[in-house]
Amino acid sequence: MSKRVGQILKEVREEKGLSVKDVSRDTNMALKFVIALENEDYAQFPGETFTVGFLKTYADYLKIDSASIMDLYKGEQLIE
Repeated sequence: MSKRVGQILKEVREEKGLSVKDVSRDTNMALKFVIALENEDYAQFPGETFTVGFLKTYADYLKIDSASIMDLYKGEQLIE
């Protein structure tokens, strides 16, 4: 089974030795949104546009291919 979006974000962040507070500070995303992305708790966001925007920002910050993260996210949303 392939990894999920939240799991990828968290693993890459930890590999880079970053805390969720580091990500929040460096990306100007509220801490609760960084945590929500890693936990795939998308109900925390005011809408799909915000979720997608924050996901792209987080992926770009971690230097992950944001297009592949977006494809994975969309696939997970279709399944659920």
